[in-house]
Amino acid sequence: MKPFDNYEISGCQRLDDAGTPDPYGSITVTCDDDEAEFWTLYGHVQGERVEALGDYSSREAAEEVYQCITGQPFPNLYECDPHIRRMHLAAEAFALLERAASELEIWQLGCGPEGDPDTQAILSDVRALFAMADGTGEAVPPSPREIAVSWAIEDVQEIRPDLSDAQACQVLQWAKHHHDATIGINREVLACHAEHLFGDAPAANGGAAPASINLNTMEETQP
Repeated sequence: MKPFDNYEISGCQRLDDAGTPDPYGSITVTCDDDEAEFWTLYGHVQGERVEALGDYSSREAAEEVYQCITGQPFPNLYECDPHIRRMHLAAEAFALLERAASELEIWQLGCGPEGDPDTQAILSDVRALFAMADGTGEAVPPSPREIAVSWAIEDVQEIRPDLSDAQACQVLQWAKHHHDATIGINREVLACHAEHLFGDAPAANGGAAPASINLNTMEETQP
């Protein structure tokens, strides 16, 4: 049986056989909220079936049940919410994440005894997620005592316009895995890594080459 791919909440009223509103009538029809006697939560499988899941004394009560099912507030518009699709794909997503985490664990073996700190942080978050899914852990908010400075491929290409997106990305990854905390990452460091990976930058206007960082000693030198 297919899971519901959408939900609907409708005001309803009962009618007698003559079509007159009657709280004890045998016919139930949908109606506007201002005419409703109760509200019904429906589950939908597009093109196949609609099923009434429960009747409630107020729209708010029906919306609370929807939130208990899906984990999010009821949307204002009737639409196939991406959240519901992701919810139904959770098992496949977790299986994929588990395989990816295993590959990262193997990759970490080549990064020294402590591994790559960014990858370690990702793996730590993944383990916490699995613990929450198993019911053995709780969500822990990220520490506010951390900072992160990001560099993008556009930053690399400002320094080396001759590099493609893929090459600029490779420079960023190289800078990450050869990071020296005493120097950090700056434009000169990125220029040096780009030169190491892809050779000298094309000469421009016959000017002198910029200062660079020696890759072996990570000390500032002038060419």
